Amino acid sequence: SFKDPVDEDNYYLMKFQEQKDLLPTLFDVDDKFTNGNEMTITYEKITDEETGEEELKPGDVLDIELIGISKDYYDYIRLLINQNETGGSPFSTIPAPLKGNCINPVNPDNYAYGYFRLTQVDRITYVIE
Repeated sequence: SFKDPVDEDNYYLMKFQEQKDLLPTLFDVDDKFTNGNEMTITYEKITDEETGEEELKPGDVLDIELIGISKDYYDYIRLLINQNETGGSPFSTIPAPLKGNCINPVNPDNYAYGYFRLTQVDRITYVIE
């Protein structure tokens, strides 16, 4: 839970990563309907035999990050998360390549993948009880 500042548009990236996992779970959040209120984000892992994912158990360690991001980065990461959630195998082609904000000054047509960002981050490590 966190208090969202009043009278300004805010965008967040929530990152949850169990310490034994290789990749984090990401959630994009905006304050469109919660501006100035306390916001609560919950995270739950459900056992999935197909992927081998198991629900969180007492003693599991979870790293949590709340990242303040810009509107442009929010739009970029939202598309990236949506593309990742479309399913398929790890080697499936993506629906469309995402252009970030990195520009090749020598050849602008040869654009870089990725996004340069400066953010404010709050981190906590939580042990499941």
